[in-house]
Amino acid sequence: MTEEELTSLSALVQSALLASQEFEAAGTLAIYSGTRGEVMTDLIFEEARKLGKSVCYPRVMGESEELVFFSVEKREELIKGTFGILEPSGTDKNGESVREVTPVSIDLFVIPGVAFDKNGGRLGFGAGYYDKVLSGVDTLVIGLCFEFQLEEKVPTEAHDVPVDVIITESRLIRH
Repeated sequence: MTEEELTSLSALVQSALLASQEFEAAGTLAIYSGTRGEVMTDLIFEEARKLGKSVCYPRVMGESEELVFFSVEKREELIKGTFGILEPSGTDKNGESVREVTPVSIDLFVIPGVAFDKNGGRLGFGAGYYDKVLSGVDTLVIGLCFEFQLEEKVPTEAHDVPVDVIITESRLIRH
């Protein structure tokens, strides 16, 4: 995709999420910083903050490389982290952890993927970061993707956590 196509299609996907009942009901949501052609999330962040919602971003931390979520009030708080992806620093100037949010207190996870299937199967980049977090919570999960990323069936393993809703630029699929 060209940068222009990425921006315009991302805006359609984000608008569909913003119009959803799932977004409306969420007080605290976790989103990601788009990379490698993923659906962008900047409009979601801006609208959620305008509405007074708490927005969290993940950061890969520790030797176990687990996702830890931190509340972010301004996008300027994000820094280049693991794999060059924008993520919260997660610490103040003294190195103390700030605004960490436990996954069980998040109402809605909005996650990316390389491909999805119509049954909620998700293919990521292979590290299983989201699967580890989502297996420990009973929270709504929405996958954002472009229509061309929808497959009839994606390969999944026993530990993979399916998404509850998939949103593309042209449809919303609930499971």
